[in-house]
Amino acid sequence: PSAATVSPLLTSEYAYIDNAAGSLASFSQALATGGIFEWAATTTEFIDAQISAFVHVNIAKRYALSLDPDLDWTKQQIQVTVNEDGNCNAYSTGDDIHFLQRGDGCENTARLADVVHHEFSHSFHYWQQLPGVAGDDGALGEGISDYYAATITGDPGMGRGFVTNNTAAPLRQIDPPNTERSWPEDIEGQYIHETGLIIGGTLWDLRKAA
Repeated sequence: PSAATVSPLLTSEYAYIDNAAGSLASFSQALATGGIFEWAATTTEFIDAQISAFVHVNIAKRYALSLDPDLDWTKQQIQVTVNEDGNCNAYSTGDDIHFLQRGDGCENTARLADVVHHEFSHSFHYWQQLPGVAGDDGALGEGISDYYAATITGDPGMGRGFVTNNTAAPLRQIDPPNTERSWPEDIEGQYIHETGLIIGGTLWDLRKAA
């Protein structure tokens, strides 16, 4: 009912940010009655990475809750560590998720919405598995996580912006034009991301046909 100073935090019931490069970002804004504000830092990598990861892991978590509201893991806070040393990668431990800094021709992975969705999906997939079934098949996990990200964004081109000198191009495409991958002809040995495109593309085709 009156003016106030607003100080948002990078924590929610679903997730919290851990900044490997230093202290957590902070922000305060005087707000008039009925006013709005935007907290953005798109030109400051380490702050933008924190905000972006926080926003998009919450989106990914809410989507997971809509799919499986009874899975206990989806109701817990997930740790999201950003700005870790190194580059050109992000990973899930099977629970918390981690994102690396910009460098060597790659964007800071926490700044890429679908990369955040993808890594969250690895953890979600881990907790979905039945004991003794599926196991840790790397290609299956990569393909499902690419599809999870694409389902949220509506874009089968996963990881646009990952490569800094060609930001429009996707890192992987689960709906490639004029071609379809199939099992076992398109298995790519130890390249689990490429083999994962078989299941990712199949799921996307099913989505289009629904």
